[in-house]
Amino acid sequence: MVDARSGKLIWRGAFFDDCHGRKACEPGISAASTAIPGAVIAGHIDGWLRAYDGATGKVLWQTDTAQDYPTPNGVIAHGGSMSGPGPAVYDGHLITNSGYGFAFKMPGNALLVYSIDGK
Repeated sequence: MVDARSGKLIWRGAFFDDCHGRKACEPGISAASTAIPGAVIAGHIDGWLRAYDGATGKVLWQTDTAQDYPTPNGVIAHGGSMSGPGPAVYDGHLITNSGYGFAFKMPGNALLVYSIDGK
C-alpha cells in the first residue's frame, strides 16, 4: 500500500505461492485491487481472493476461487485466475469474477458474490 500524497510505502503484502502444481497457475496479482474502509481486496492470478488489513497488510480473509461452483440453472461454473477488473463492493456484497484464460492463465467463467451475512 502506498500513501497517495507522499508516495511512501505503507506496507507490502506477503508473497504467496499457492499453485501446488495447478496447470497454468502463477503466483502474484495482476487484477486491480479494491480499497474499502479498513481493507484492500485483491484477486490473485492463482485464483485466491484475499482481503488485507488496510493499515498493516495482514490477511483478514481468503478463499480459493479456482474450483467448481453450482449455479441456479444447474450448469457448473469454473473459477480460475483473477485478472482485469478488481472486485466490486456494493450494499454489503463483494462481487468478483474468477477465470481468466488470456495469456495462458487459468480459464474459467465464475461470477462470485459474497455477503457479510453469508446469504
